[in-house]
Amino acid sequence: MSGWVTVTGPPEVIRQIDEKKLPVVALLPLSFTELEGGRVRSKEVVFTTFPPTQAVLRFEAPSKVVSFVVTRRNGTSPRP
Repeated sequence: MSGWVTVTGPPEVIRQIDEKKLPVVALLPLSFTELEGGRVRSKEVVFTTFPPTQAVLRFEAPSKVVSFVVTRRNGTSPRP
């Protein structure tokens, strides 16, 4: 994913984003099955602010799809 994210919403929230007081983050939600199966190689991210705001925001980007590889860390096992 590269490029800019355009955010539309209430002016006071946009001002906080512009002033970097309210960061925009991209989340990659993966299910347990997706993590364990390791077959998912790309997926769309979900944009939000951190901390989340109650304001209705619209996020636009040239592409919201990212590529990735899921690998297990050494010495870890899935929780029962």
